[in-house]
Amino acid sequence: TRCLVRYGQPQVNAVISPAEFQSFNRMTSGSRSILQIVADGTPGGGTTHVLQLLANGDKLGKCVVLTQHDSYLAERAAELGVDVHTGDFFSSRLSRQIVRRVQEVGETGSPELGHAHGGRANFFLQQSRTKCPSIYTVHGFHHRKKPFAARILGAQAEKFGIARTNHVVFVSRHDRQVAVSENLIDASQPSTVVHNGNALQTEP
Repeated sequence: TRCLVRYGQPQVNAVISPAEFQSFNRMTSGSRSILQIVADGTPGGGTTHVLQLLANGDKLGKCVVLTQHDSYLAERAAELGVDVHTGDFFSSRLSRQIVRRVQEVGETGSPELGHAHGGRANFFLQQSRTKCPSIYTVHGFHHRKKPFAARILGAQAEKFGIARTNHVVFVSRHDRQVAVSENLIDASQPSTVVHNGNALQTEP
């Protein structure tokens, strides 16, 4: 699966049907300008994944990063020579300022593809008027560990964002099962499970 390898995902671990592959392939093939959005930018999870993608920038094309002010990702991406923009993703879930910031970066860079890593990043991306197609990579559903009211609101935010993205990528079957069981994703929504690692049998 050419696009999965090119976009930094190990082919051997792609749990993907022919129809899913065609959808994902249409989303990623030929994209030469990608807006990568990570809300917190702390080490691990989506941040590590994005840095791995940025390290292969020549293969991906131009990547622009939008992340939290003064974050680990902002610093490391700048060291790689990547165009980095920052904003405050954590002042409030109702913040219009960060929505405008996402839109500003999208309009300035004119990306061909927006890739949100994590629910908060996707929530703000989908509220903006950024016109390019988008991918949302789920790095766990963190709202499930919160108190009841916050859990309900978090689930609604996830459902809002998922319904508006063009393709959802899960890094585990479990996350996809959660999305289905909690009615966060519609059966017709294009999605793919791509495990975040290499299969042991492929290692020497």
